[in-house]
Amino acid sequence: MKENNHNLVGIVVVSHSNTLAQEIINFVKVFKQEDFALENGGDVKREVYGTNVENVKEAIIRADNGAGVLVFVDMGSSVFHATKAVEELRGEVEAEIADAPLVEGII
Repeated sequence: MKENNHNLVGIVVVSHSNTLAQEIINFVKVFKQEDFALENGGDVKREVYGTNVENVKEAIIRADNGAGVLVFVDMGSSVFHATKAVEELRGEVEAEIADAPLVEGII
């Protein structure tokens, strides 16, 4: 586990559009008042749509500072991949899918 003085929950954004996820992250940074992890769960190395279980798992691990991770998703396969990633990380990282709208929930 990573050290974090504030022990804040991390956030991962998973969207069909990696660009959309990154823009949501950029928008949320304007409102951030604490230094919590905020990660893109998409395939940010490629300019494609979608993601996969490994990308989401890597983002969850990066976002974990010891207090757990909330994963926000948009629809369809992003929900499937995020759910599978959370399941595969059980016992290693405390992570949950947020039951909230993507943009409003993260803010």
